[in-house]
Amino acid sequence: NDPTPDQWVHKHDWGGKAPVFVGHSDEPGDDNEHFNVPRGVATDNSGNVYVCDFLNDRVQVFSADAKHLRTIPVDRPEQIAVHKKTGHIYVLVPHQTKVDSKTFPTARVIKFAADGKEVCTFDFPGCRAWNPGFITVMALDDSADPPIVWLANTEKPGPHEGEGLWQVADRGDRFELLGDVRRTEAWRPITASYNGFITVDPDERYLYIKRSAKYINDPRGIERIDLATGRPDTDWELPVLVQRVDEVLVGADGLLYVRGCILDKFDGNRPECVWRIDLTTGKEVPFPASKSGRLEFPGDFTGNYQRRGFCVAPNGEVYVIAFTKRKYFLYRFAA
Repeated sequence: NDPTPDQWVHKHDWGGKAPVFVGHSDEPGDDNEHFNVPRGVATDNSGNVYVCDFLNDRVQVFSADAKHLRTIPVDRPEQIAVHKKTGHIYVLVPHQTKVDSKTFPTARVIKFAADGKEVCTFDFPGCRAWNPGFITVMALDDSADPPIVWLANTEKPGPHEGEGLWQVADRGDRFELLGDVRRTEAWRPITASYNGFITVDPDERYLYIKRSAKYINDPRGIERIDLATGRPDTDWELPVLVQRVDEVLVGADGLLYVRGCILDKFDGNRPECVWRIDLTTGKEVPFPASKSGRLEFPGDFTGNYQRRGFCVAPNGEVYVIAFTKRKYFLYRFAA
């Protein structure tokens, strides 16, 4: 509802409008009022805004009122984070990109002082950046001492693959690789691309999260993480063997509700279902009014991108959004 006349409307006309902070829509340039493929953005503790101006080989810094403060030269900056206390700047440069022909033999994290002076670098293999599902991703934990840079998809630069979740410590004038979480004992890939793929129990002892695409047809495709240790609970698995797991949540009754589809029917018209598990005993708790003990409803087996939208009300009613016959339906089940 910003009344600013200089408004940006998405070209797909999704109805979103917002005032332009810096730059010009569909008008690249290399002065301080333009960008050329802006990528990462971050803010510091003073509200200044840092923008990775990718094809202009620079990081642009602006005040909270959009005044240009300075330029930090960086070859192909893609992602950025700023330490809230020290003001140190961390920039990720990708291994390879489809945007242009400029490539690098490795990916790199570059640390800059608050004034923009380069301090140190950390090189690693990295993933190809042209596939948005497998780009290298950086996150900064500036609450840790020393600060920790997390890097995901650090290895195997292939078009449809990425491995590695690295923990890298900032030792001041150098970076130190502490280890690869995915190579720790009992680690299995997980994903939480949608909010329905992750839940926590009422006592906040365990987190339940969907496994990655490698386990996409694994009937027991839910990982349980011990929140006290951060490690998977390898002694726990879903007891049901005929469903594919997608969304999960814990209801007000303390039961684990699981949404997926039945895998023992291979006619291309697999019904979807919701079932529930007692987290204490690990056994299924049937719905009394259902012959199978599960809530079944029509749904096309079209992958995770359309199988989402699921909740349990405090009174036990279950709501599910399902996609079938090229339409979306909202199903409501009584407790």
